Amino acid sequence: MPPLRPSGHSCSPVLPPRPHHSKKPYAAPPSSKSMLLKPPYQGPGGPPNPSRPGFASYLKIPNLSPKIKLLCEVIATTHALSVERVLDDSISGLRVTQEDVEEVLKLSYGFPSTAVKFYGCWMYCYENEFDSATRLLDEMICNGAFPDEETYNVLFKFLIRGRKLGDASAIFTEMIKNECLPSLANCQAAVRMSIDSSDSAMALKVWGWMAENYVEELEETANLLVVGLRDMNQLPEAVKYAEDIVERKIKLNSSTLSKLKQSLSKAKKDRVCNEILQKWKFH
Repeated sequence: MPPLRPSGHSCSPVLPPRPHHSKKPYAAPPSSKSMLLKPPYQGPGGPPNPSRPGFASYLKIPNLSPKIKLLCEVIATTHALSVERVLDDSISGLRVTQEDVEEVLKLSYGFPSTAVKFYGCWMYCYENEFDSATRLLDEMICNGAFPDEETYNVLFKFLIRGRKLGDASAIFTEMIKNECLPSLANCQAAVRMSIDSSDSAMALKVWGWMAENYVEELEETANLLVVGLRDMNQLPEAVKYAEDIVERKIKLNSSTLSKLKQSLSKAKKDRVCNEILQKWKFH
């Protein structure tokens, strides 16, 4: 993973609810650097305590189908670090529907860490079920199964890939609030897809965070952003971000500068272009 700027971010399980929820924030575990959410009832390194009150248990449901029972047992008895591997071994060749996933989650909220991992595995299989994925995420949060950094990034990636930029923007904002880092690859893809969709607001939102939090592998996205803004007839924004990019010592290539110069000359703003070129040479 590319180096991050020392901004103090970590994936914290202290997640405020979404605006339409009123659930209290979840208590933070001793170590906020862990990728897993370890609530107080889960011992370090051990499986969750099945006696968490207030949640339905698969053990008390009569006539539960063998498939649902198997999935619930995996979630209830497997540590979150191992759940993906165990699921792969346990359900190989078994068809799991969206309805199955919903039923399993409803019976597994007593084991939030492994329920979150199960949700992440499901998204890989049903990556086009965007509405269901976001709805289930809301339900999970309401039931205390808060997404971790990895799960957020899986959902963010699939929303970008599906061109659901409005939903992706909301998830991006939620990730930042909850101190879960969007991956560099996801940020690069988000800027690229936003430019391709002429959504400059989303592109600038993601780029602004990227530029503050990552220190490497920014050049390609920076050039894409400047050219994209110029192509969307947002020349003042293109100039503004070109100057900022140069000051950050991120390299603008000759093709980007040539296109910017062409547009500025056409707008009779050669002086602005010369200033950018001087800064570029200086840095």
